[in-house]
Amino acid sequence: MVRSRILGRFGAGGPSVDTVLAEPVVRPGGRLRGEVRMVGGDRDVTVDRVVVGLVCRVDVSAVDPDDGASVEFHRHTVTGAFTLRAGAGHTLPFEVDVPWETPVTEVRERPLPGMAVGVQTRLAVVHAVDETALDAIRVAPAAVHERLLLAFTRLGFSYRDARIRDGRLDGVAQRLPFHQEVAFRPPESYPGWLTEVGVAVVADRAGVDVVLGLAGRPGGRVGRFRVGHADGSDWPAVLDGRLRELLAGGDGRPGGRAGSGGRTPGRSVASVRPAVAKRAWWRRRTRPVDETAGPGTHDQPGHSGGAPDGSS
Repeated sequence: MVRSRILGRFGAGGPSVDTVLAEPVVRPGGRLRGEVRMVGGDRDVTVDRVVVGLVCRVDVSAVDPDDGASVEFHRHTVTGAFTLRAGAGHTLPFEVDVPWETPVTEVRERPLPGMAVGVQTRLAVVHAVDETALDAIRVAPAAVHERLLLAFTRLGFSYRDARIRDGRLDGVAQRLPFHQEVAFRPPESYPGWLTEVGVAVVADRAGVDVVLGLAGRPGGRVGRFRVGHADGSDWPAVLDGRLRELLAGGDGRPGGRAGSGGRTPGRSVASVRPAVAKRAWWRRRTRPVDETAGPGTHDQPGHSGGAPDGSS
């Protein structure tokens, strides 16, 4: 159970807000359940709207990893207008659909260092918006996503890092203007020029799009493929085959031809179209509450110690 801290932008004697989550871990495509618990202050307050938002930290610079922004990527309106009476308690249950493209923060309960995804609650009243502190939530991957990440470690790769990057992947139908990339160092069984393999997984209801990026030579190499959620392949064997196809000049698919081979500046190894038009939007921590949206509205804008391992 997670509780938010209480903030006091309504001034002395204003209402207090707690957000309590029912489950410690969520998965993309699942639901985040909880309650917003409010206690009135020393006077009645007309609340225009209560909103719960999902927020993550996105790298907005391809060069400086410290240049990031907290971005609300999904929101749910819990309720519309009501009066919170002085000293009275008021509890609002909610269920938020977790977008399929939500970045994951752990694999088999082992955290991915640097990943920051959280929930934030806001109360809007006339001339003021009070927001709770951002509380981290744990996001585990979908089953096929988890099997893919574990396949890297079973092939001898070592975890390097994970980033949430601004931009869209070429050839992939994304709904969110950012993507998560996990980077691995290759074992000695792969060619010496290969210094890093990055993998980006973009999920939807039917399956996942996988983008593999190989770094170590000018331009790098990029391959893409898609699998369904129920795919029960021998993932270490499949991944090894796709990587060696890429190393041989293919596109990571059996019988494939040379990939597009893009690499953005910095350490991203995926071919990316930067979301340049979104830059100003990323700089804002949150967007204003949509006064035209009704209740239940969902808006979606467009250390080895933390490494995944293959243990059961």
